[in-house]
Amino acid sequence: MSRDRTRVARYVIARRGEVGLTQQGLADRAGVDIKTIYNLESGERWPQAKTRGALEAVLSWYPGDLQRIAEGGEPVVYERPPSRRELLADYIRTRMDQLRLTWADVARDGRIPEEELHDLRRQMIPEGHVKLGLERALRWEPGSIDAIVDTGKEPATVHRWPEEQRVKPTQGFTEEEVRQAEEIAERVRNDPELARAVATLLGFRSPGHDGADARDTA
Repeated sequence: MSRDRTRVARYVIARRGEVGLTQQGLADRAGVDIKTIYNLESGERWPQAKTRGALEAVLSWYPGDLQRIAEGGEPVVYERPPSRRELLADYIRTRMDQLRLTWADVARDGRIPEEELHDLRRQMIPEGHVKLGLERALRWEPGSIDAIVDTGKEPATVHRWPEEQRVKPTQGFTEEEVRQAEEIAERVRNDPELARAVATLLGFRSPGHDGADARDTA
C-alpha cells in the first residue's frame, strides 16, 4: 500500500503546533520515545498500529486518520473523545472503504437479515450473530468488536475468516439453522458456566477437571 510519509509529516507537525505540543510533549502524552516522533515528522519511518492509535488520540484525530492522510485523505478532528460506539462506527466505515464494500455486501457476506442490518446501521450496537456476521464480512478476527467497545483497541484483520467459526450451508444446514448455531456458540463463548454445562452434556472434560472424581471412587 502506497503511503505519502512526507504528507503525513506536514500534517502531524501542523497539528502538533495547533494543540501546543513540542515533539517531547507529544511523545510523553502518547507514551512513546521522542525518536518515534522525529522519525514520523521526518518521514523516515512509519509507526506501528498501536503507536499510530496513541498519536491520533493525543492529536484529537479519529483512529485511522494517519493512514487516511498518507493515502491523500483528511483527518477528522473532534472536540471531545469519541464514544466507543462512535469508534466502532468509524472503524466499520474505514474497513468498508478499504475492502470497497457496500452495506449490501456486508449483509450478504455476514448473512445479516435486512431488518437487523437496518438496526445495526441506526444504533451501531451489534450483538450475537449480527456481531459475528459483521466481523466475518469485514474480515476481522473474532472478538474484534468486543475489543473496540471494551478498550478501544484497533481490530485485527484476517485474510480469511476462520473456517471453524462458521457452518457452511453446503453441509446441509439452512441459513436460519446456521444463524441459530452461531448465536448459541457466541453465548457459550461468553458464559463459562454455560460452557461447562455444554461440555458435561456432550461428555467432554470440563476445564480444571483433573480426574479427582475417578480417584475418589477407586
